[in-house]
Amino acid sequence: MKALHRIFAIGAVLSGFIPLAGAQIEGPTPLAWRWVPASVDYSPDQAPLVVDGSVYVAAAQRIYSLDAKNGNEKWKFPLDGAKGTFRVQPILAGKTLVDVTDAGYFYAADVATGASKWMYQLRNMAALGQPVSIGKLIVYKRGDDTLNALDVETGLPAWSKPLPVETGFDGPMLVHGDDVIFADNNNQMYSVNAASEKVNWVRKFGFLPPSLVPQLLGDNIYMYSGQYLVAVSAIRGTGRWQVSLGQNMEYGPAIGPDGMACVTDDGKLYFFDLNGRRALREVVDLGSGPAAQPSAVGDKYMVPTMNGALNLVDPKTGKIVWSYAVKPIGGVAQKKEAAPVDTGFGTVDNRILTIPAAGAPILSGNTLIVMCDDASILGFDNKLGVDLTPPNVDMIFPPPGAQTPGSPPLDLVFTVSDEATGVNVSTLKIDCDGAPMTFTVGRDGVAVVHISFDGPNKPLADGRRIFTVTVADWMGNVTKKSYALNIDNQLPPLNAPAGLTAPKKQNRGKGGGAGVGGG
Repeated sequence: MKALHRIFAIGAVLSGFIPLAGAQIEGPTPLAWRWVPASVDYSPDQAPLVVDGSVYVAAAQRIYSLDAKNGNEKWKFPLDGAKGTFRVQPILAGKTLVDVTDAGYFYAADVATGASKWMYQLRNMAALGQPVSIGKLIVYKRGDDTLNALDVETGLPAWSKPLPVETGFDGPMLVHGDDVIFADNNNQMYSVNAASEKVNWVRKFGFLPPSLVPQLLGDNIYMYSGQYLVAVSAIRGTGRWQVSLGQNMEYGPAIGPDGMACVTDDGKLYFFDLNGRRALREVVDLGSGPAAQPSAVGDKYMVPTMNGALNLVDPKTGKIVWSYAVKPIGGVAQKKEAAPVDTGFGTVDNRILTIPAAGAPILSGNTLIVMCDDASILGFDNKLGVDLTPPNVDMIFPPPGAQTPGSPPLDLVFTVSDEATGVNVSTLKIDCDGAPMTFTVGRDGVAVVHISFDGPNKPLADGRRIFTVTVADWMGNVTKKSYALNIDNQLPPLNAPAGLTAPKKQNRGKGGGAGVGGG
């Protein structure tokens, strides 16, 4: 590791931080509840606000307060709907909840009751991104490239005049003491004291990518700068250390009790201590790139991936101790461009998808809170959720009992799912008349057996063939289910419907790869 004497030639970014969790998720945890907002055209890109056992989430024209233990709605505000749409999640300033719509209207409500406190309208402009709370001030970015503040008690402007930032804003803001830190569009980082309304320091960087989410711990900011993991002083903006990663990383490092977890854009997970030294030699392959900011949940890390999985990883061993694939509401994603396919035997729905997380997982007491891209919120809890039910198994192509040729092209497609703790795909086995078959399975729970002349699964002989699927969930509940096909090789070849074809690579019993429908 080299001293950070050239940090500003490399680049960095700035954003909010996720506090360390005080509780612990040790392993597989049952789903206790799932909250779904009213039908709205809303795709979140942030985690909700979770404070003192309550979840505060903005969706379309309202802010909702939920009980973190059971997902029950406590209140919603404003009752008649806001002017404009809430595009960012609310913030908390003392006992006041504040959020702003894309039409430039600030709304403030009592955090306990949802009663309105005040409303403030920006004239002829919009606020940019999520505001931040600093003492009795709400600091926000304006569309005219200025920084300003509101008094949290009155909702009136608190600064003598807006602070101009001639090169605009890039990315979210970070709060350190009485200072707000942010990046501009000219690869510079600013620190502004909210009380004095003066700039503390400005630092020039080589590149400031807006998608990264650095983390604050004490007086240090930990973040990615190009292909470097760096630590920067929040007081002076100077670099403390840097270490070359040799590849592009996504979001920002997740800060745990003893170090950091860093994930690459292709789903490789690395662990470092707080001084930038590798804490684990092994690299964890998550099988998919990150969907949202990873987070520490006690002494382990939760990493959401684009294949819809929530992966709990032990930094001491590098093992994925739990992986939960989030399914769409109702089990099928309703996309206009995807429609059921008539196979000749019946209709097969090829819209099987998983839903990625929209923000970092948050631990509230014993409850793990995760917001998803479909705007639903999931609550996992060992004390409230119980999983005594084994996984569901279905054969979706060819339909069970069908008469079909046993020669290529032929793909046998199965789905496995478990709503409570998820399917442990490493336990999945598929056999034909007792003989093991090779298959490919993704975290979406779609398993494909590819029949070929030169592969491990040879053409099937005429007659009645029994296919048995055995799989367990993460709590050890096991399902064993059999299906029959009547093989007649005089029939013409049977092609699987679009969207249900097998990947080229076959992995017997290996989960987490590029499975059908979103690996």
